[in-house]
Amino acid sequence: MKQGDVIAGYRITTAPTNANGGKCICAFAEKSGSAYFIKQFLEPKRPKDDARDSPSLRIRRQLPEEFEERHRTITKRLRPDAHGGGNLVLATDFFHEGSTYCKATERIDTSSLEKPQALEPRQKMVLLKTLGTSLKQLHDIDVVHGDLKPLNVLVQRRDDAAFHTAKLIDFDDSYVAGKPPAPEDIAGDSVYGAPEWRRYLQQDDSVGSDRLTCAVDVFALGLMTHLYLTGELPRHDAQFGSPADAVNAGERLRFDPRLSDEVQGLLRAMIQADPKRRPRMMTYLKALSDPKVCALQHRRPGSAAPNKPPTEESSAPPPPHEPGSRQPQAAHRQPCPRTGRARTRSPGAGHRAGPGHLARSPVLPRTHQPGRPRPGPQPTVNQESRMNPTNHQYQGNLQYAVDIVLCIDATGSMFPVLDNVKSSALQFHSRLNDVMAKKGKAISQLRLKTITFRDFGDDPATAIEQTDFLRLPDQAKDFERFVRGIDAGGGGDLPESGLEALALAVNSP
Repeated sequence: MKQGDVIAGYRITTAPTNANGGKCICAFAEKSGSAYFIKQFLEPKRPKDDARDSPSLRIRRQLPEEFEERHRTITKRLRPDAHGGGNLVLATDFFHEGSTYCKATERIDTSSLEKPQALEPRQKMVLLKTLGTSLKQLHDIDVVHGDLKPLNVLVQRRDDAAFHTAKLIDFDDSYVAGKPPAPEDIAGDSVYGAPEWRRYLQQDDSVGSDRLTCAVDVFALGLMTHLYLTGELPRHDAQFGSPADAVNAGERLRFDPRLSDEVQGLLRAMIQADPKRRPRMMTYLKALSDPKVCALQHRRPGSAAPNKPPTEESSAPPPPHEPGSRQPQAAHRQPCPRTGRARTRSPGAGHRAGPGHLARSPVLPRTHQPGRPRPGPQPTVNQESRMNPTNHQYQGNLQYAVDIVLCIDATGSMFPVLDNVKSSALQFHSRLNDVMAKKGKAISQLRLKTITFRDFGDDPATAIEQTDFLRLPDQAKDFERFVRGIDAGGGGDLPESGLEALALAVNSP
């Protein structure tokens, strides 16, 4: 391909270049009065149609046939006239000239904002949401971009527009989810590649082609979101060549502390090693519905992060939660004072939440009400000394055996608040003991069971995860290990399986 050549009706108007082109050369062209961008692939080469058939020819034809089929499938699925497709720069033609494959797109302005991190929060929000919407359109038809990185995103603002938007380009390496090219042929960028992509590239036997899904793009978008908001990628130890290598080695990527808690929770979910636990694009878009989450917060060293859960020492009632936050739901089983049999109290009983809010904390065991006959054994002579002389409340040693089940929503939409929920759950049994002690009562046996729920309609394998009843404090480490291991992920767009979790809680042996 040279300047002045005519290829399939396209007249090449500029000298071809290989800059940022990988295994192809690019040039501008003109056809029927319109300007185009032409990309010519250096490989694979297509055998001539009139070549004599032979076993070696059939082998040589296999790779270009797979290449051609993949590109034609993606071109057919990605239609420029589809709803929301205005920010996808799609190919208008895919053809071959002799043994060489070519692709044409309409020529566009390729200028891009160099420092998106300098934008104000609302501008950042719109930028990220337009990028997320473009990816959602791809993922809705099971197409993986395959090479998502800043070089393939044009950050632009029209003269008559108020906001910058993101245009997604270069679908040469796209593929249908679960059907990527072979490891030796797949493309991508090692900096933004996902952990499973890196292992597939290295021909790790534990990673088959079915593991390369739309979650590959989600990992890359998580890194890019950090870059667009702060100007830098998440940090990792220098011994690793990429974020994916660090994640594969079990290292926790380090985020810029100025990021809001909501964004940090979102990014933590997006860069998980397990692709099935990464959120879908709808969850990403919902998380960016408020410009405040895109604002950088300059926190003083040692200052508390926003939305800090109540401390154990706090005796004041906790403030109402922000809309959308959730606490573990607890089903209480405690002995009936009259019969001694265990009974179950539904979550939230005896506690009224404000409009649109969930109950602030699990209900504690009911205490005796003055003026009513006292249940159970009456105080002995030795116990009478435990009566409080000022309010005549019994300060004796009534004891309770209590079973509590914590039901925790672990779907992807929970990532902004899940860390707070886990912290509250880990403090629950100590807070319960403190409150009971102040009321002159003691828990002789406390058993906690934890159930996390997601969505059977999305992934039955991770829809329910649970512990047995754990005796505290003896099995506190097992309880803490399970709770800290809960990650937000999955869930899809169907209702969460909360009722199934409550049914398990009520029927727990």
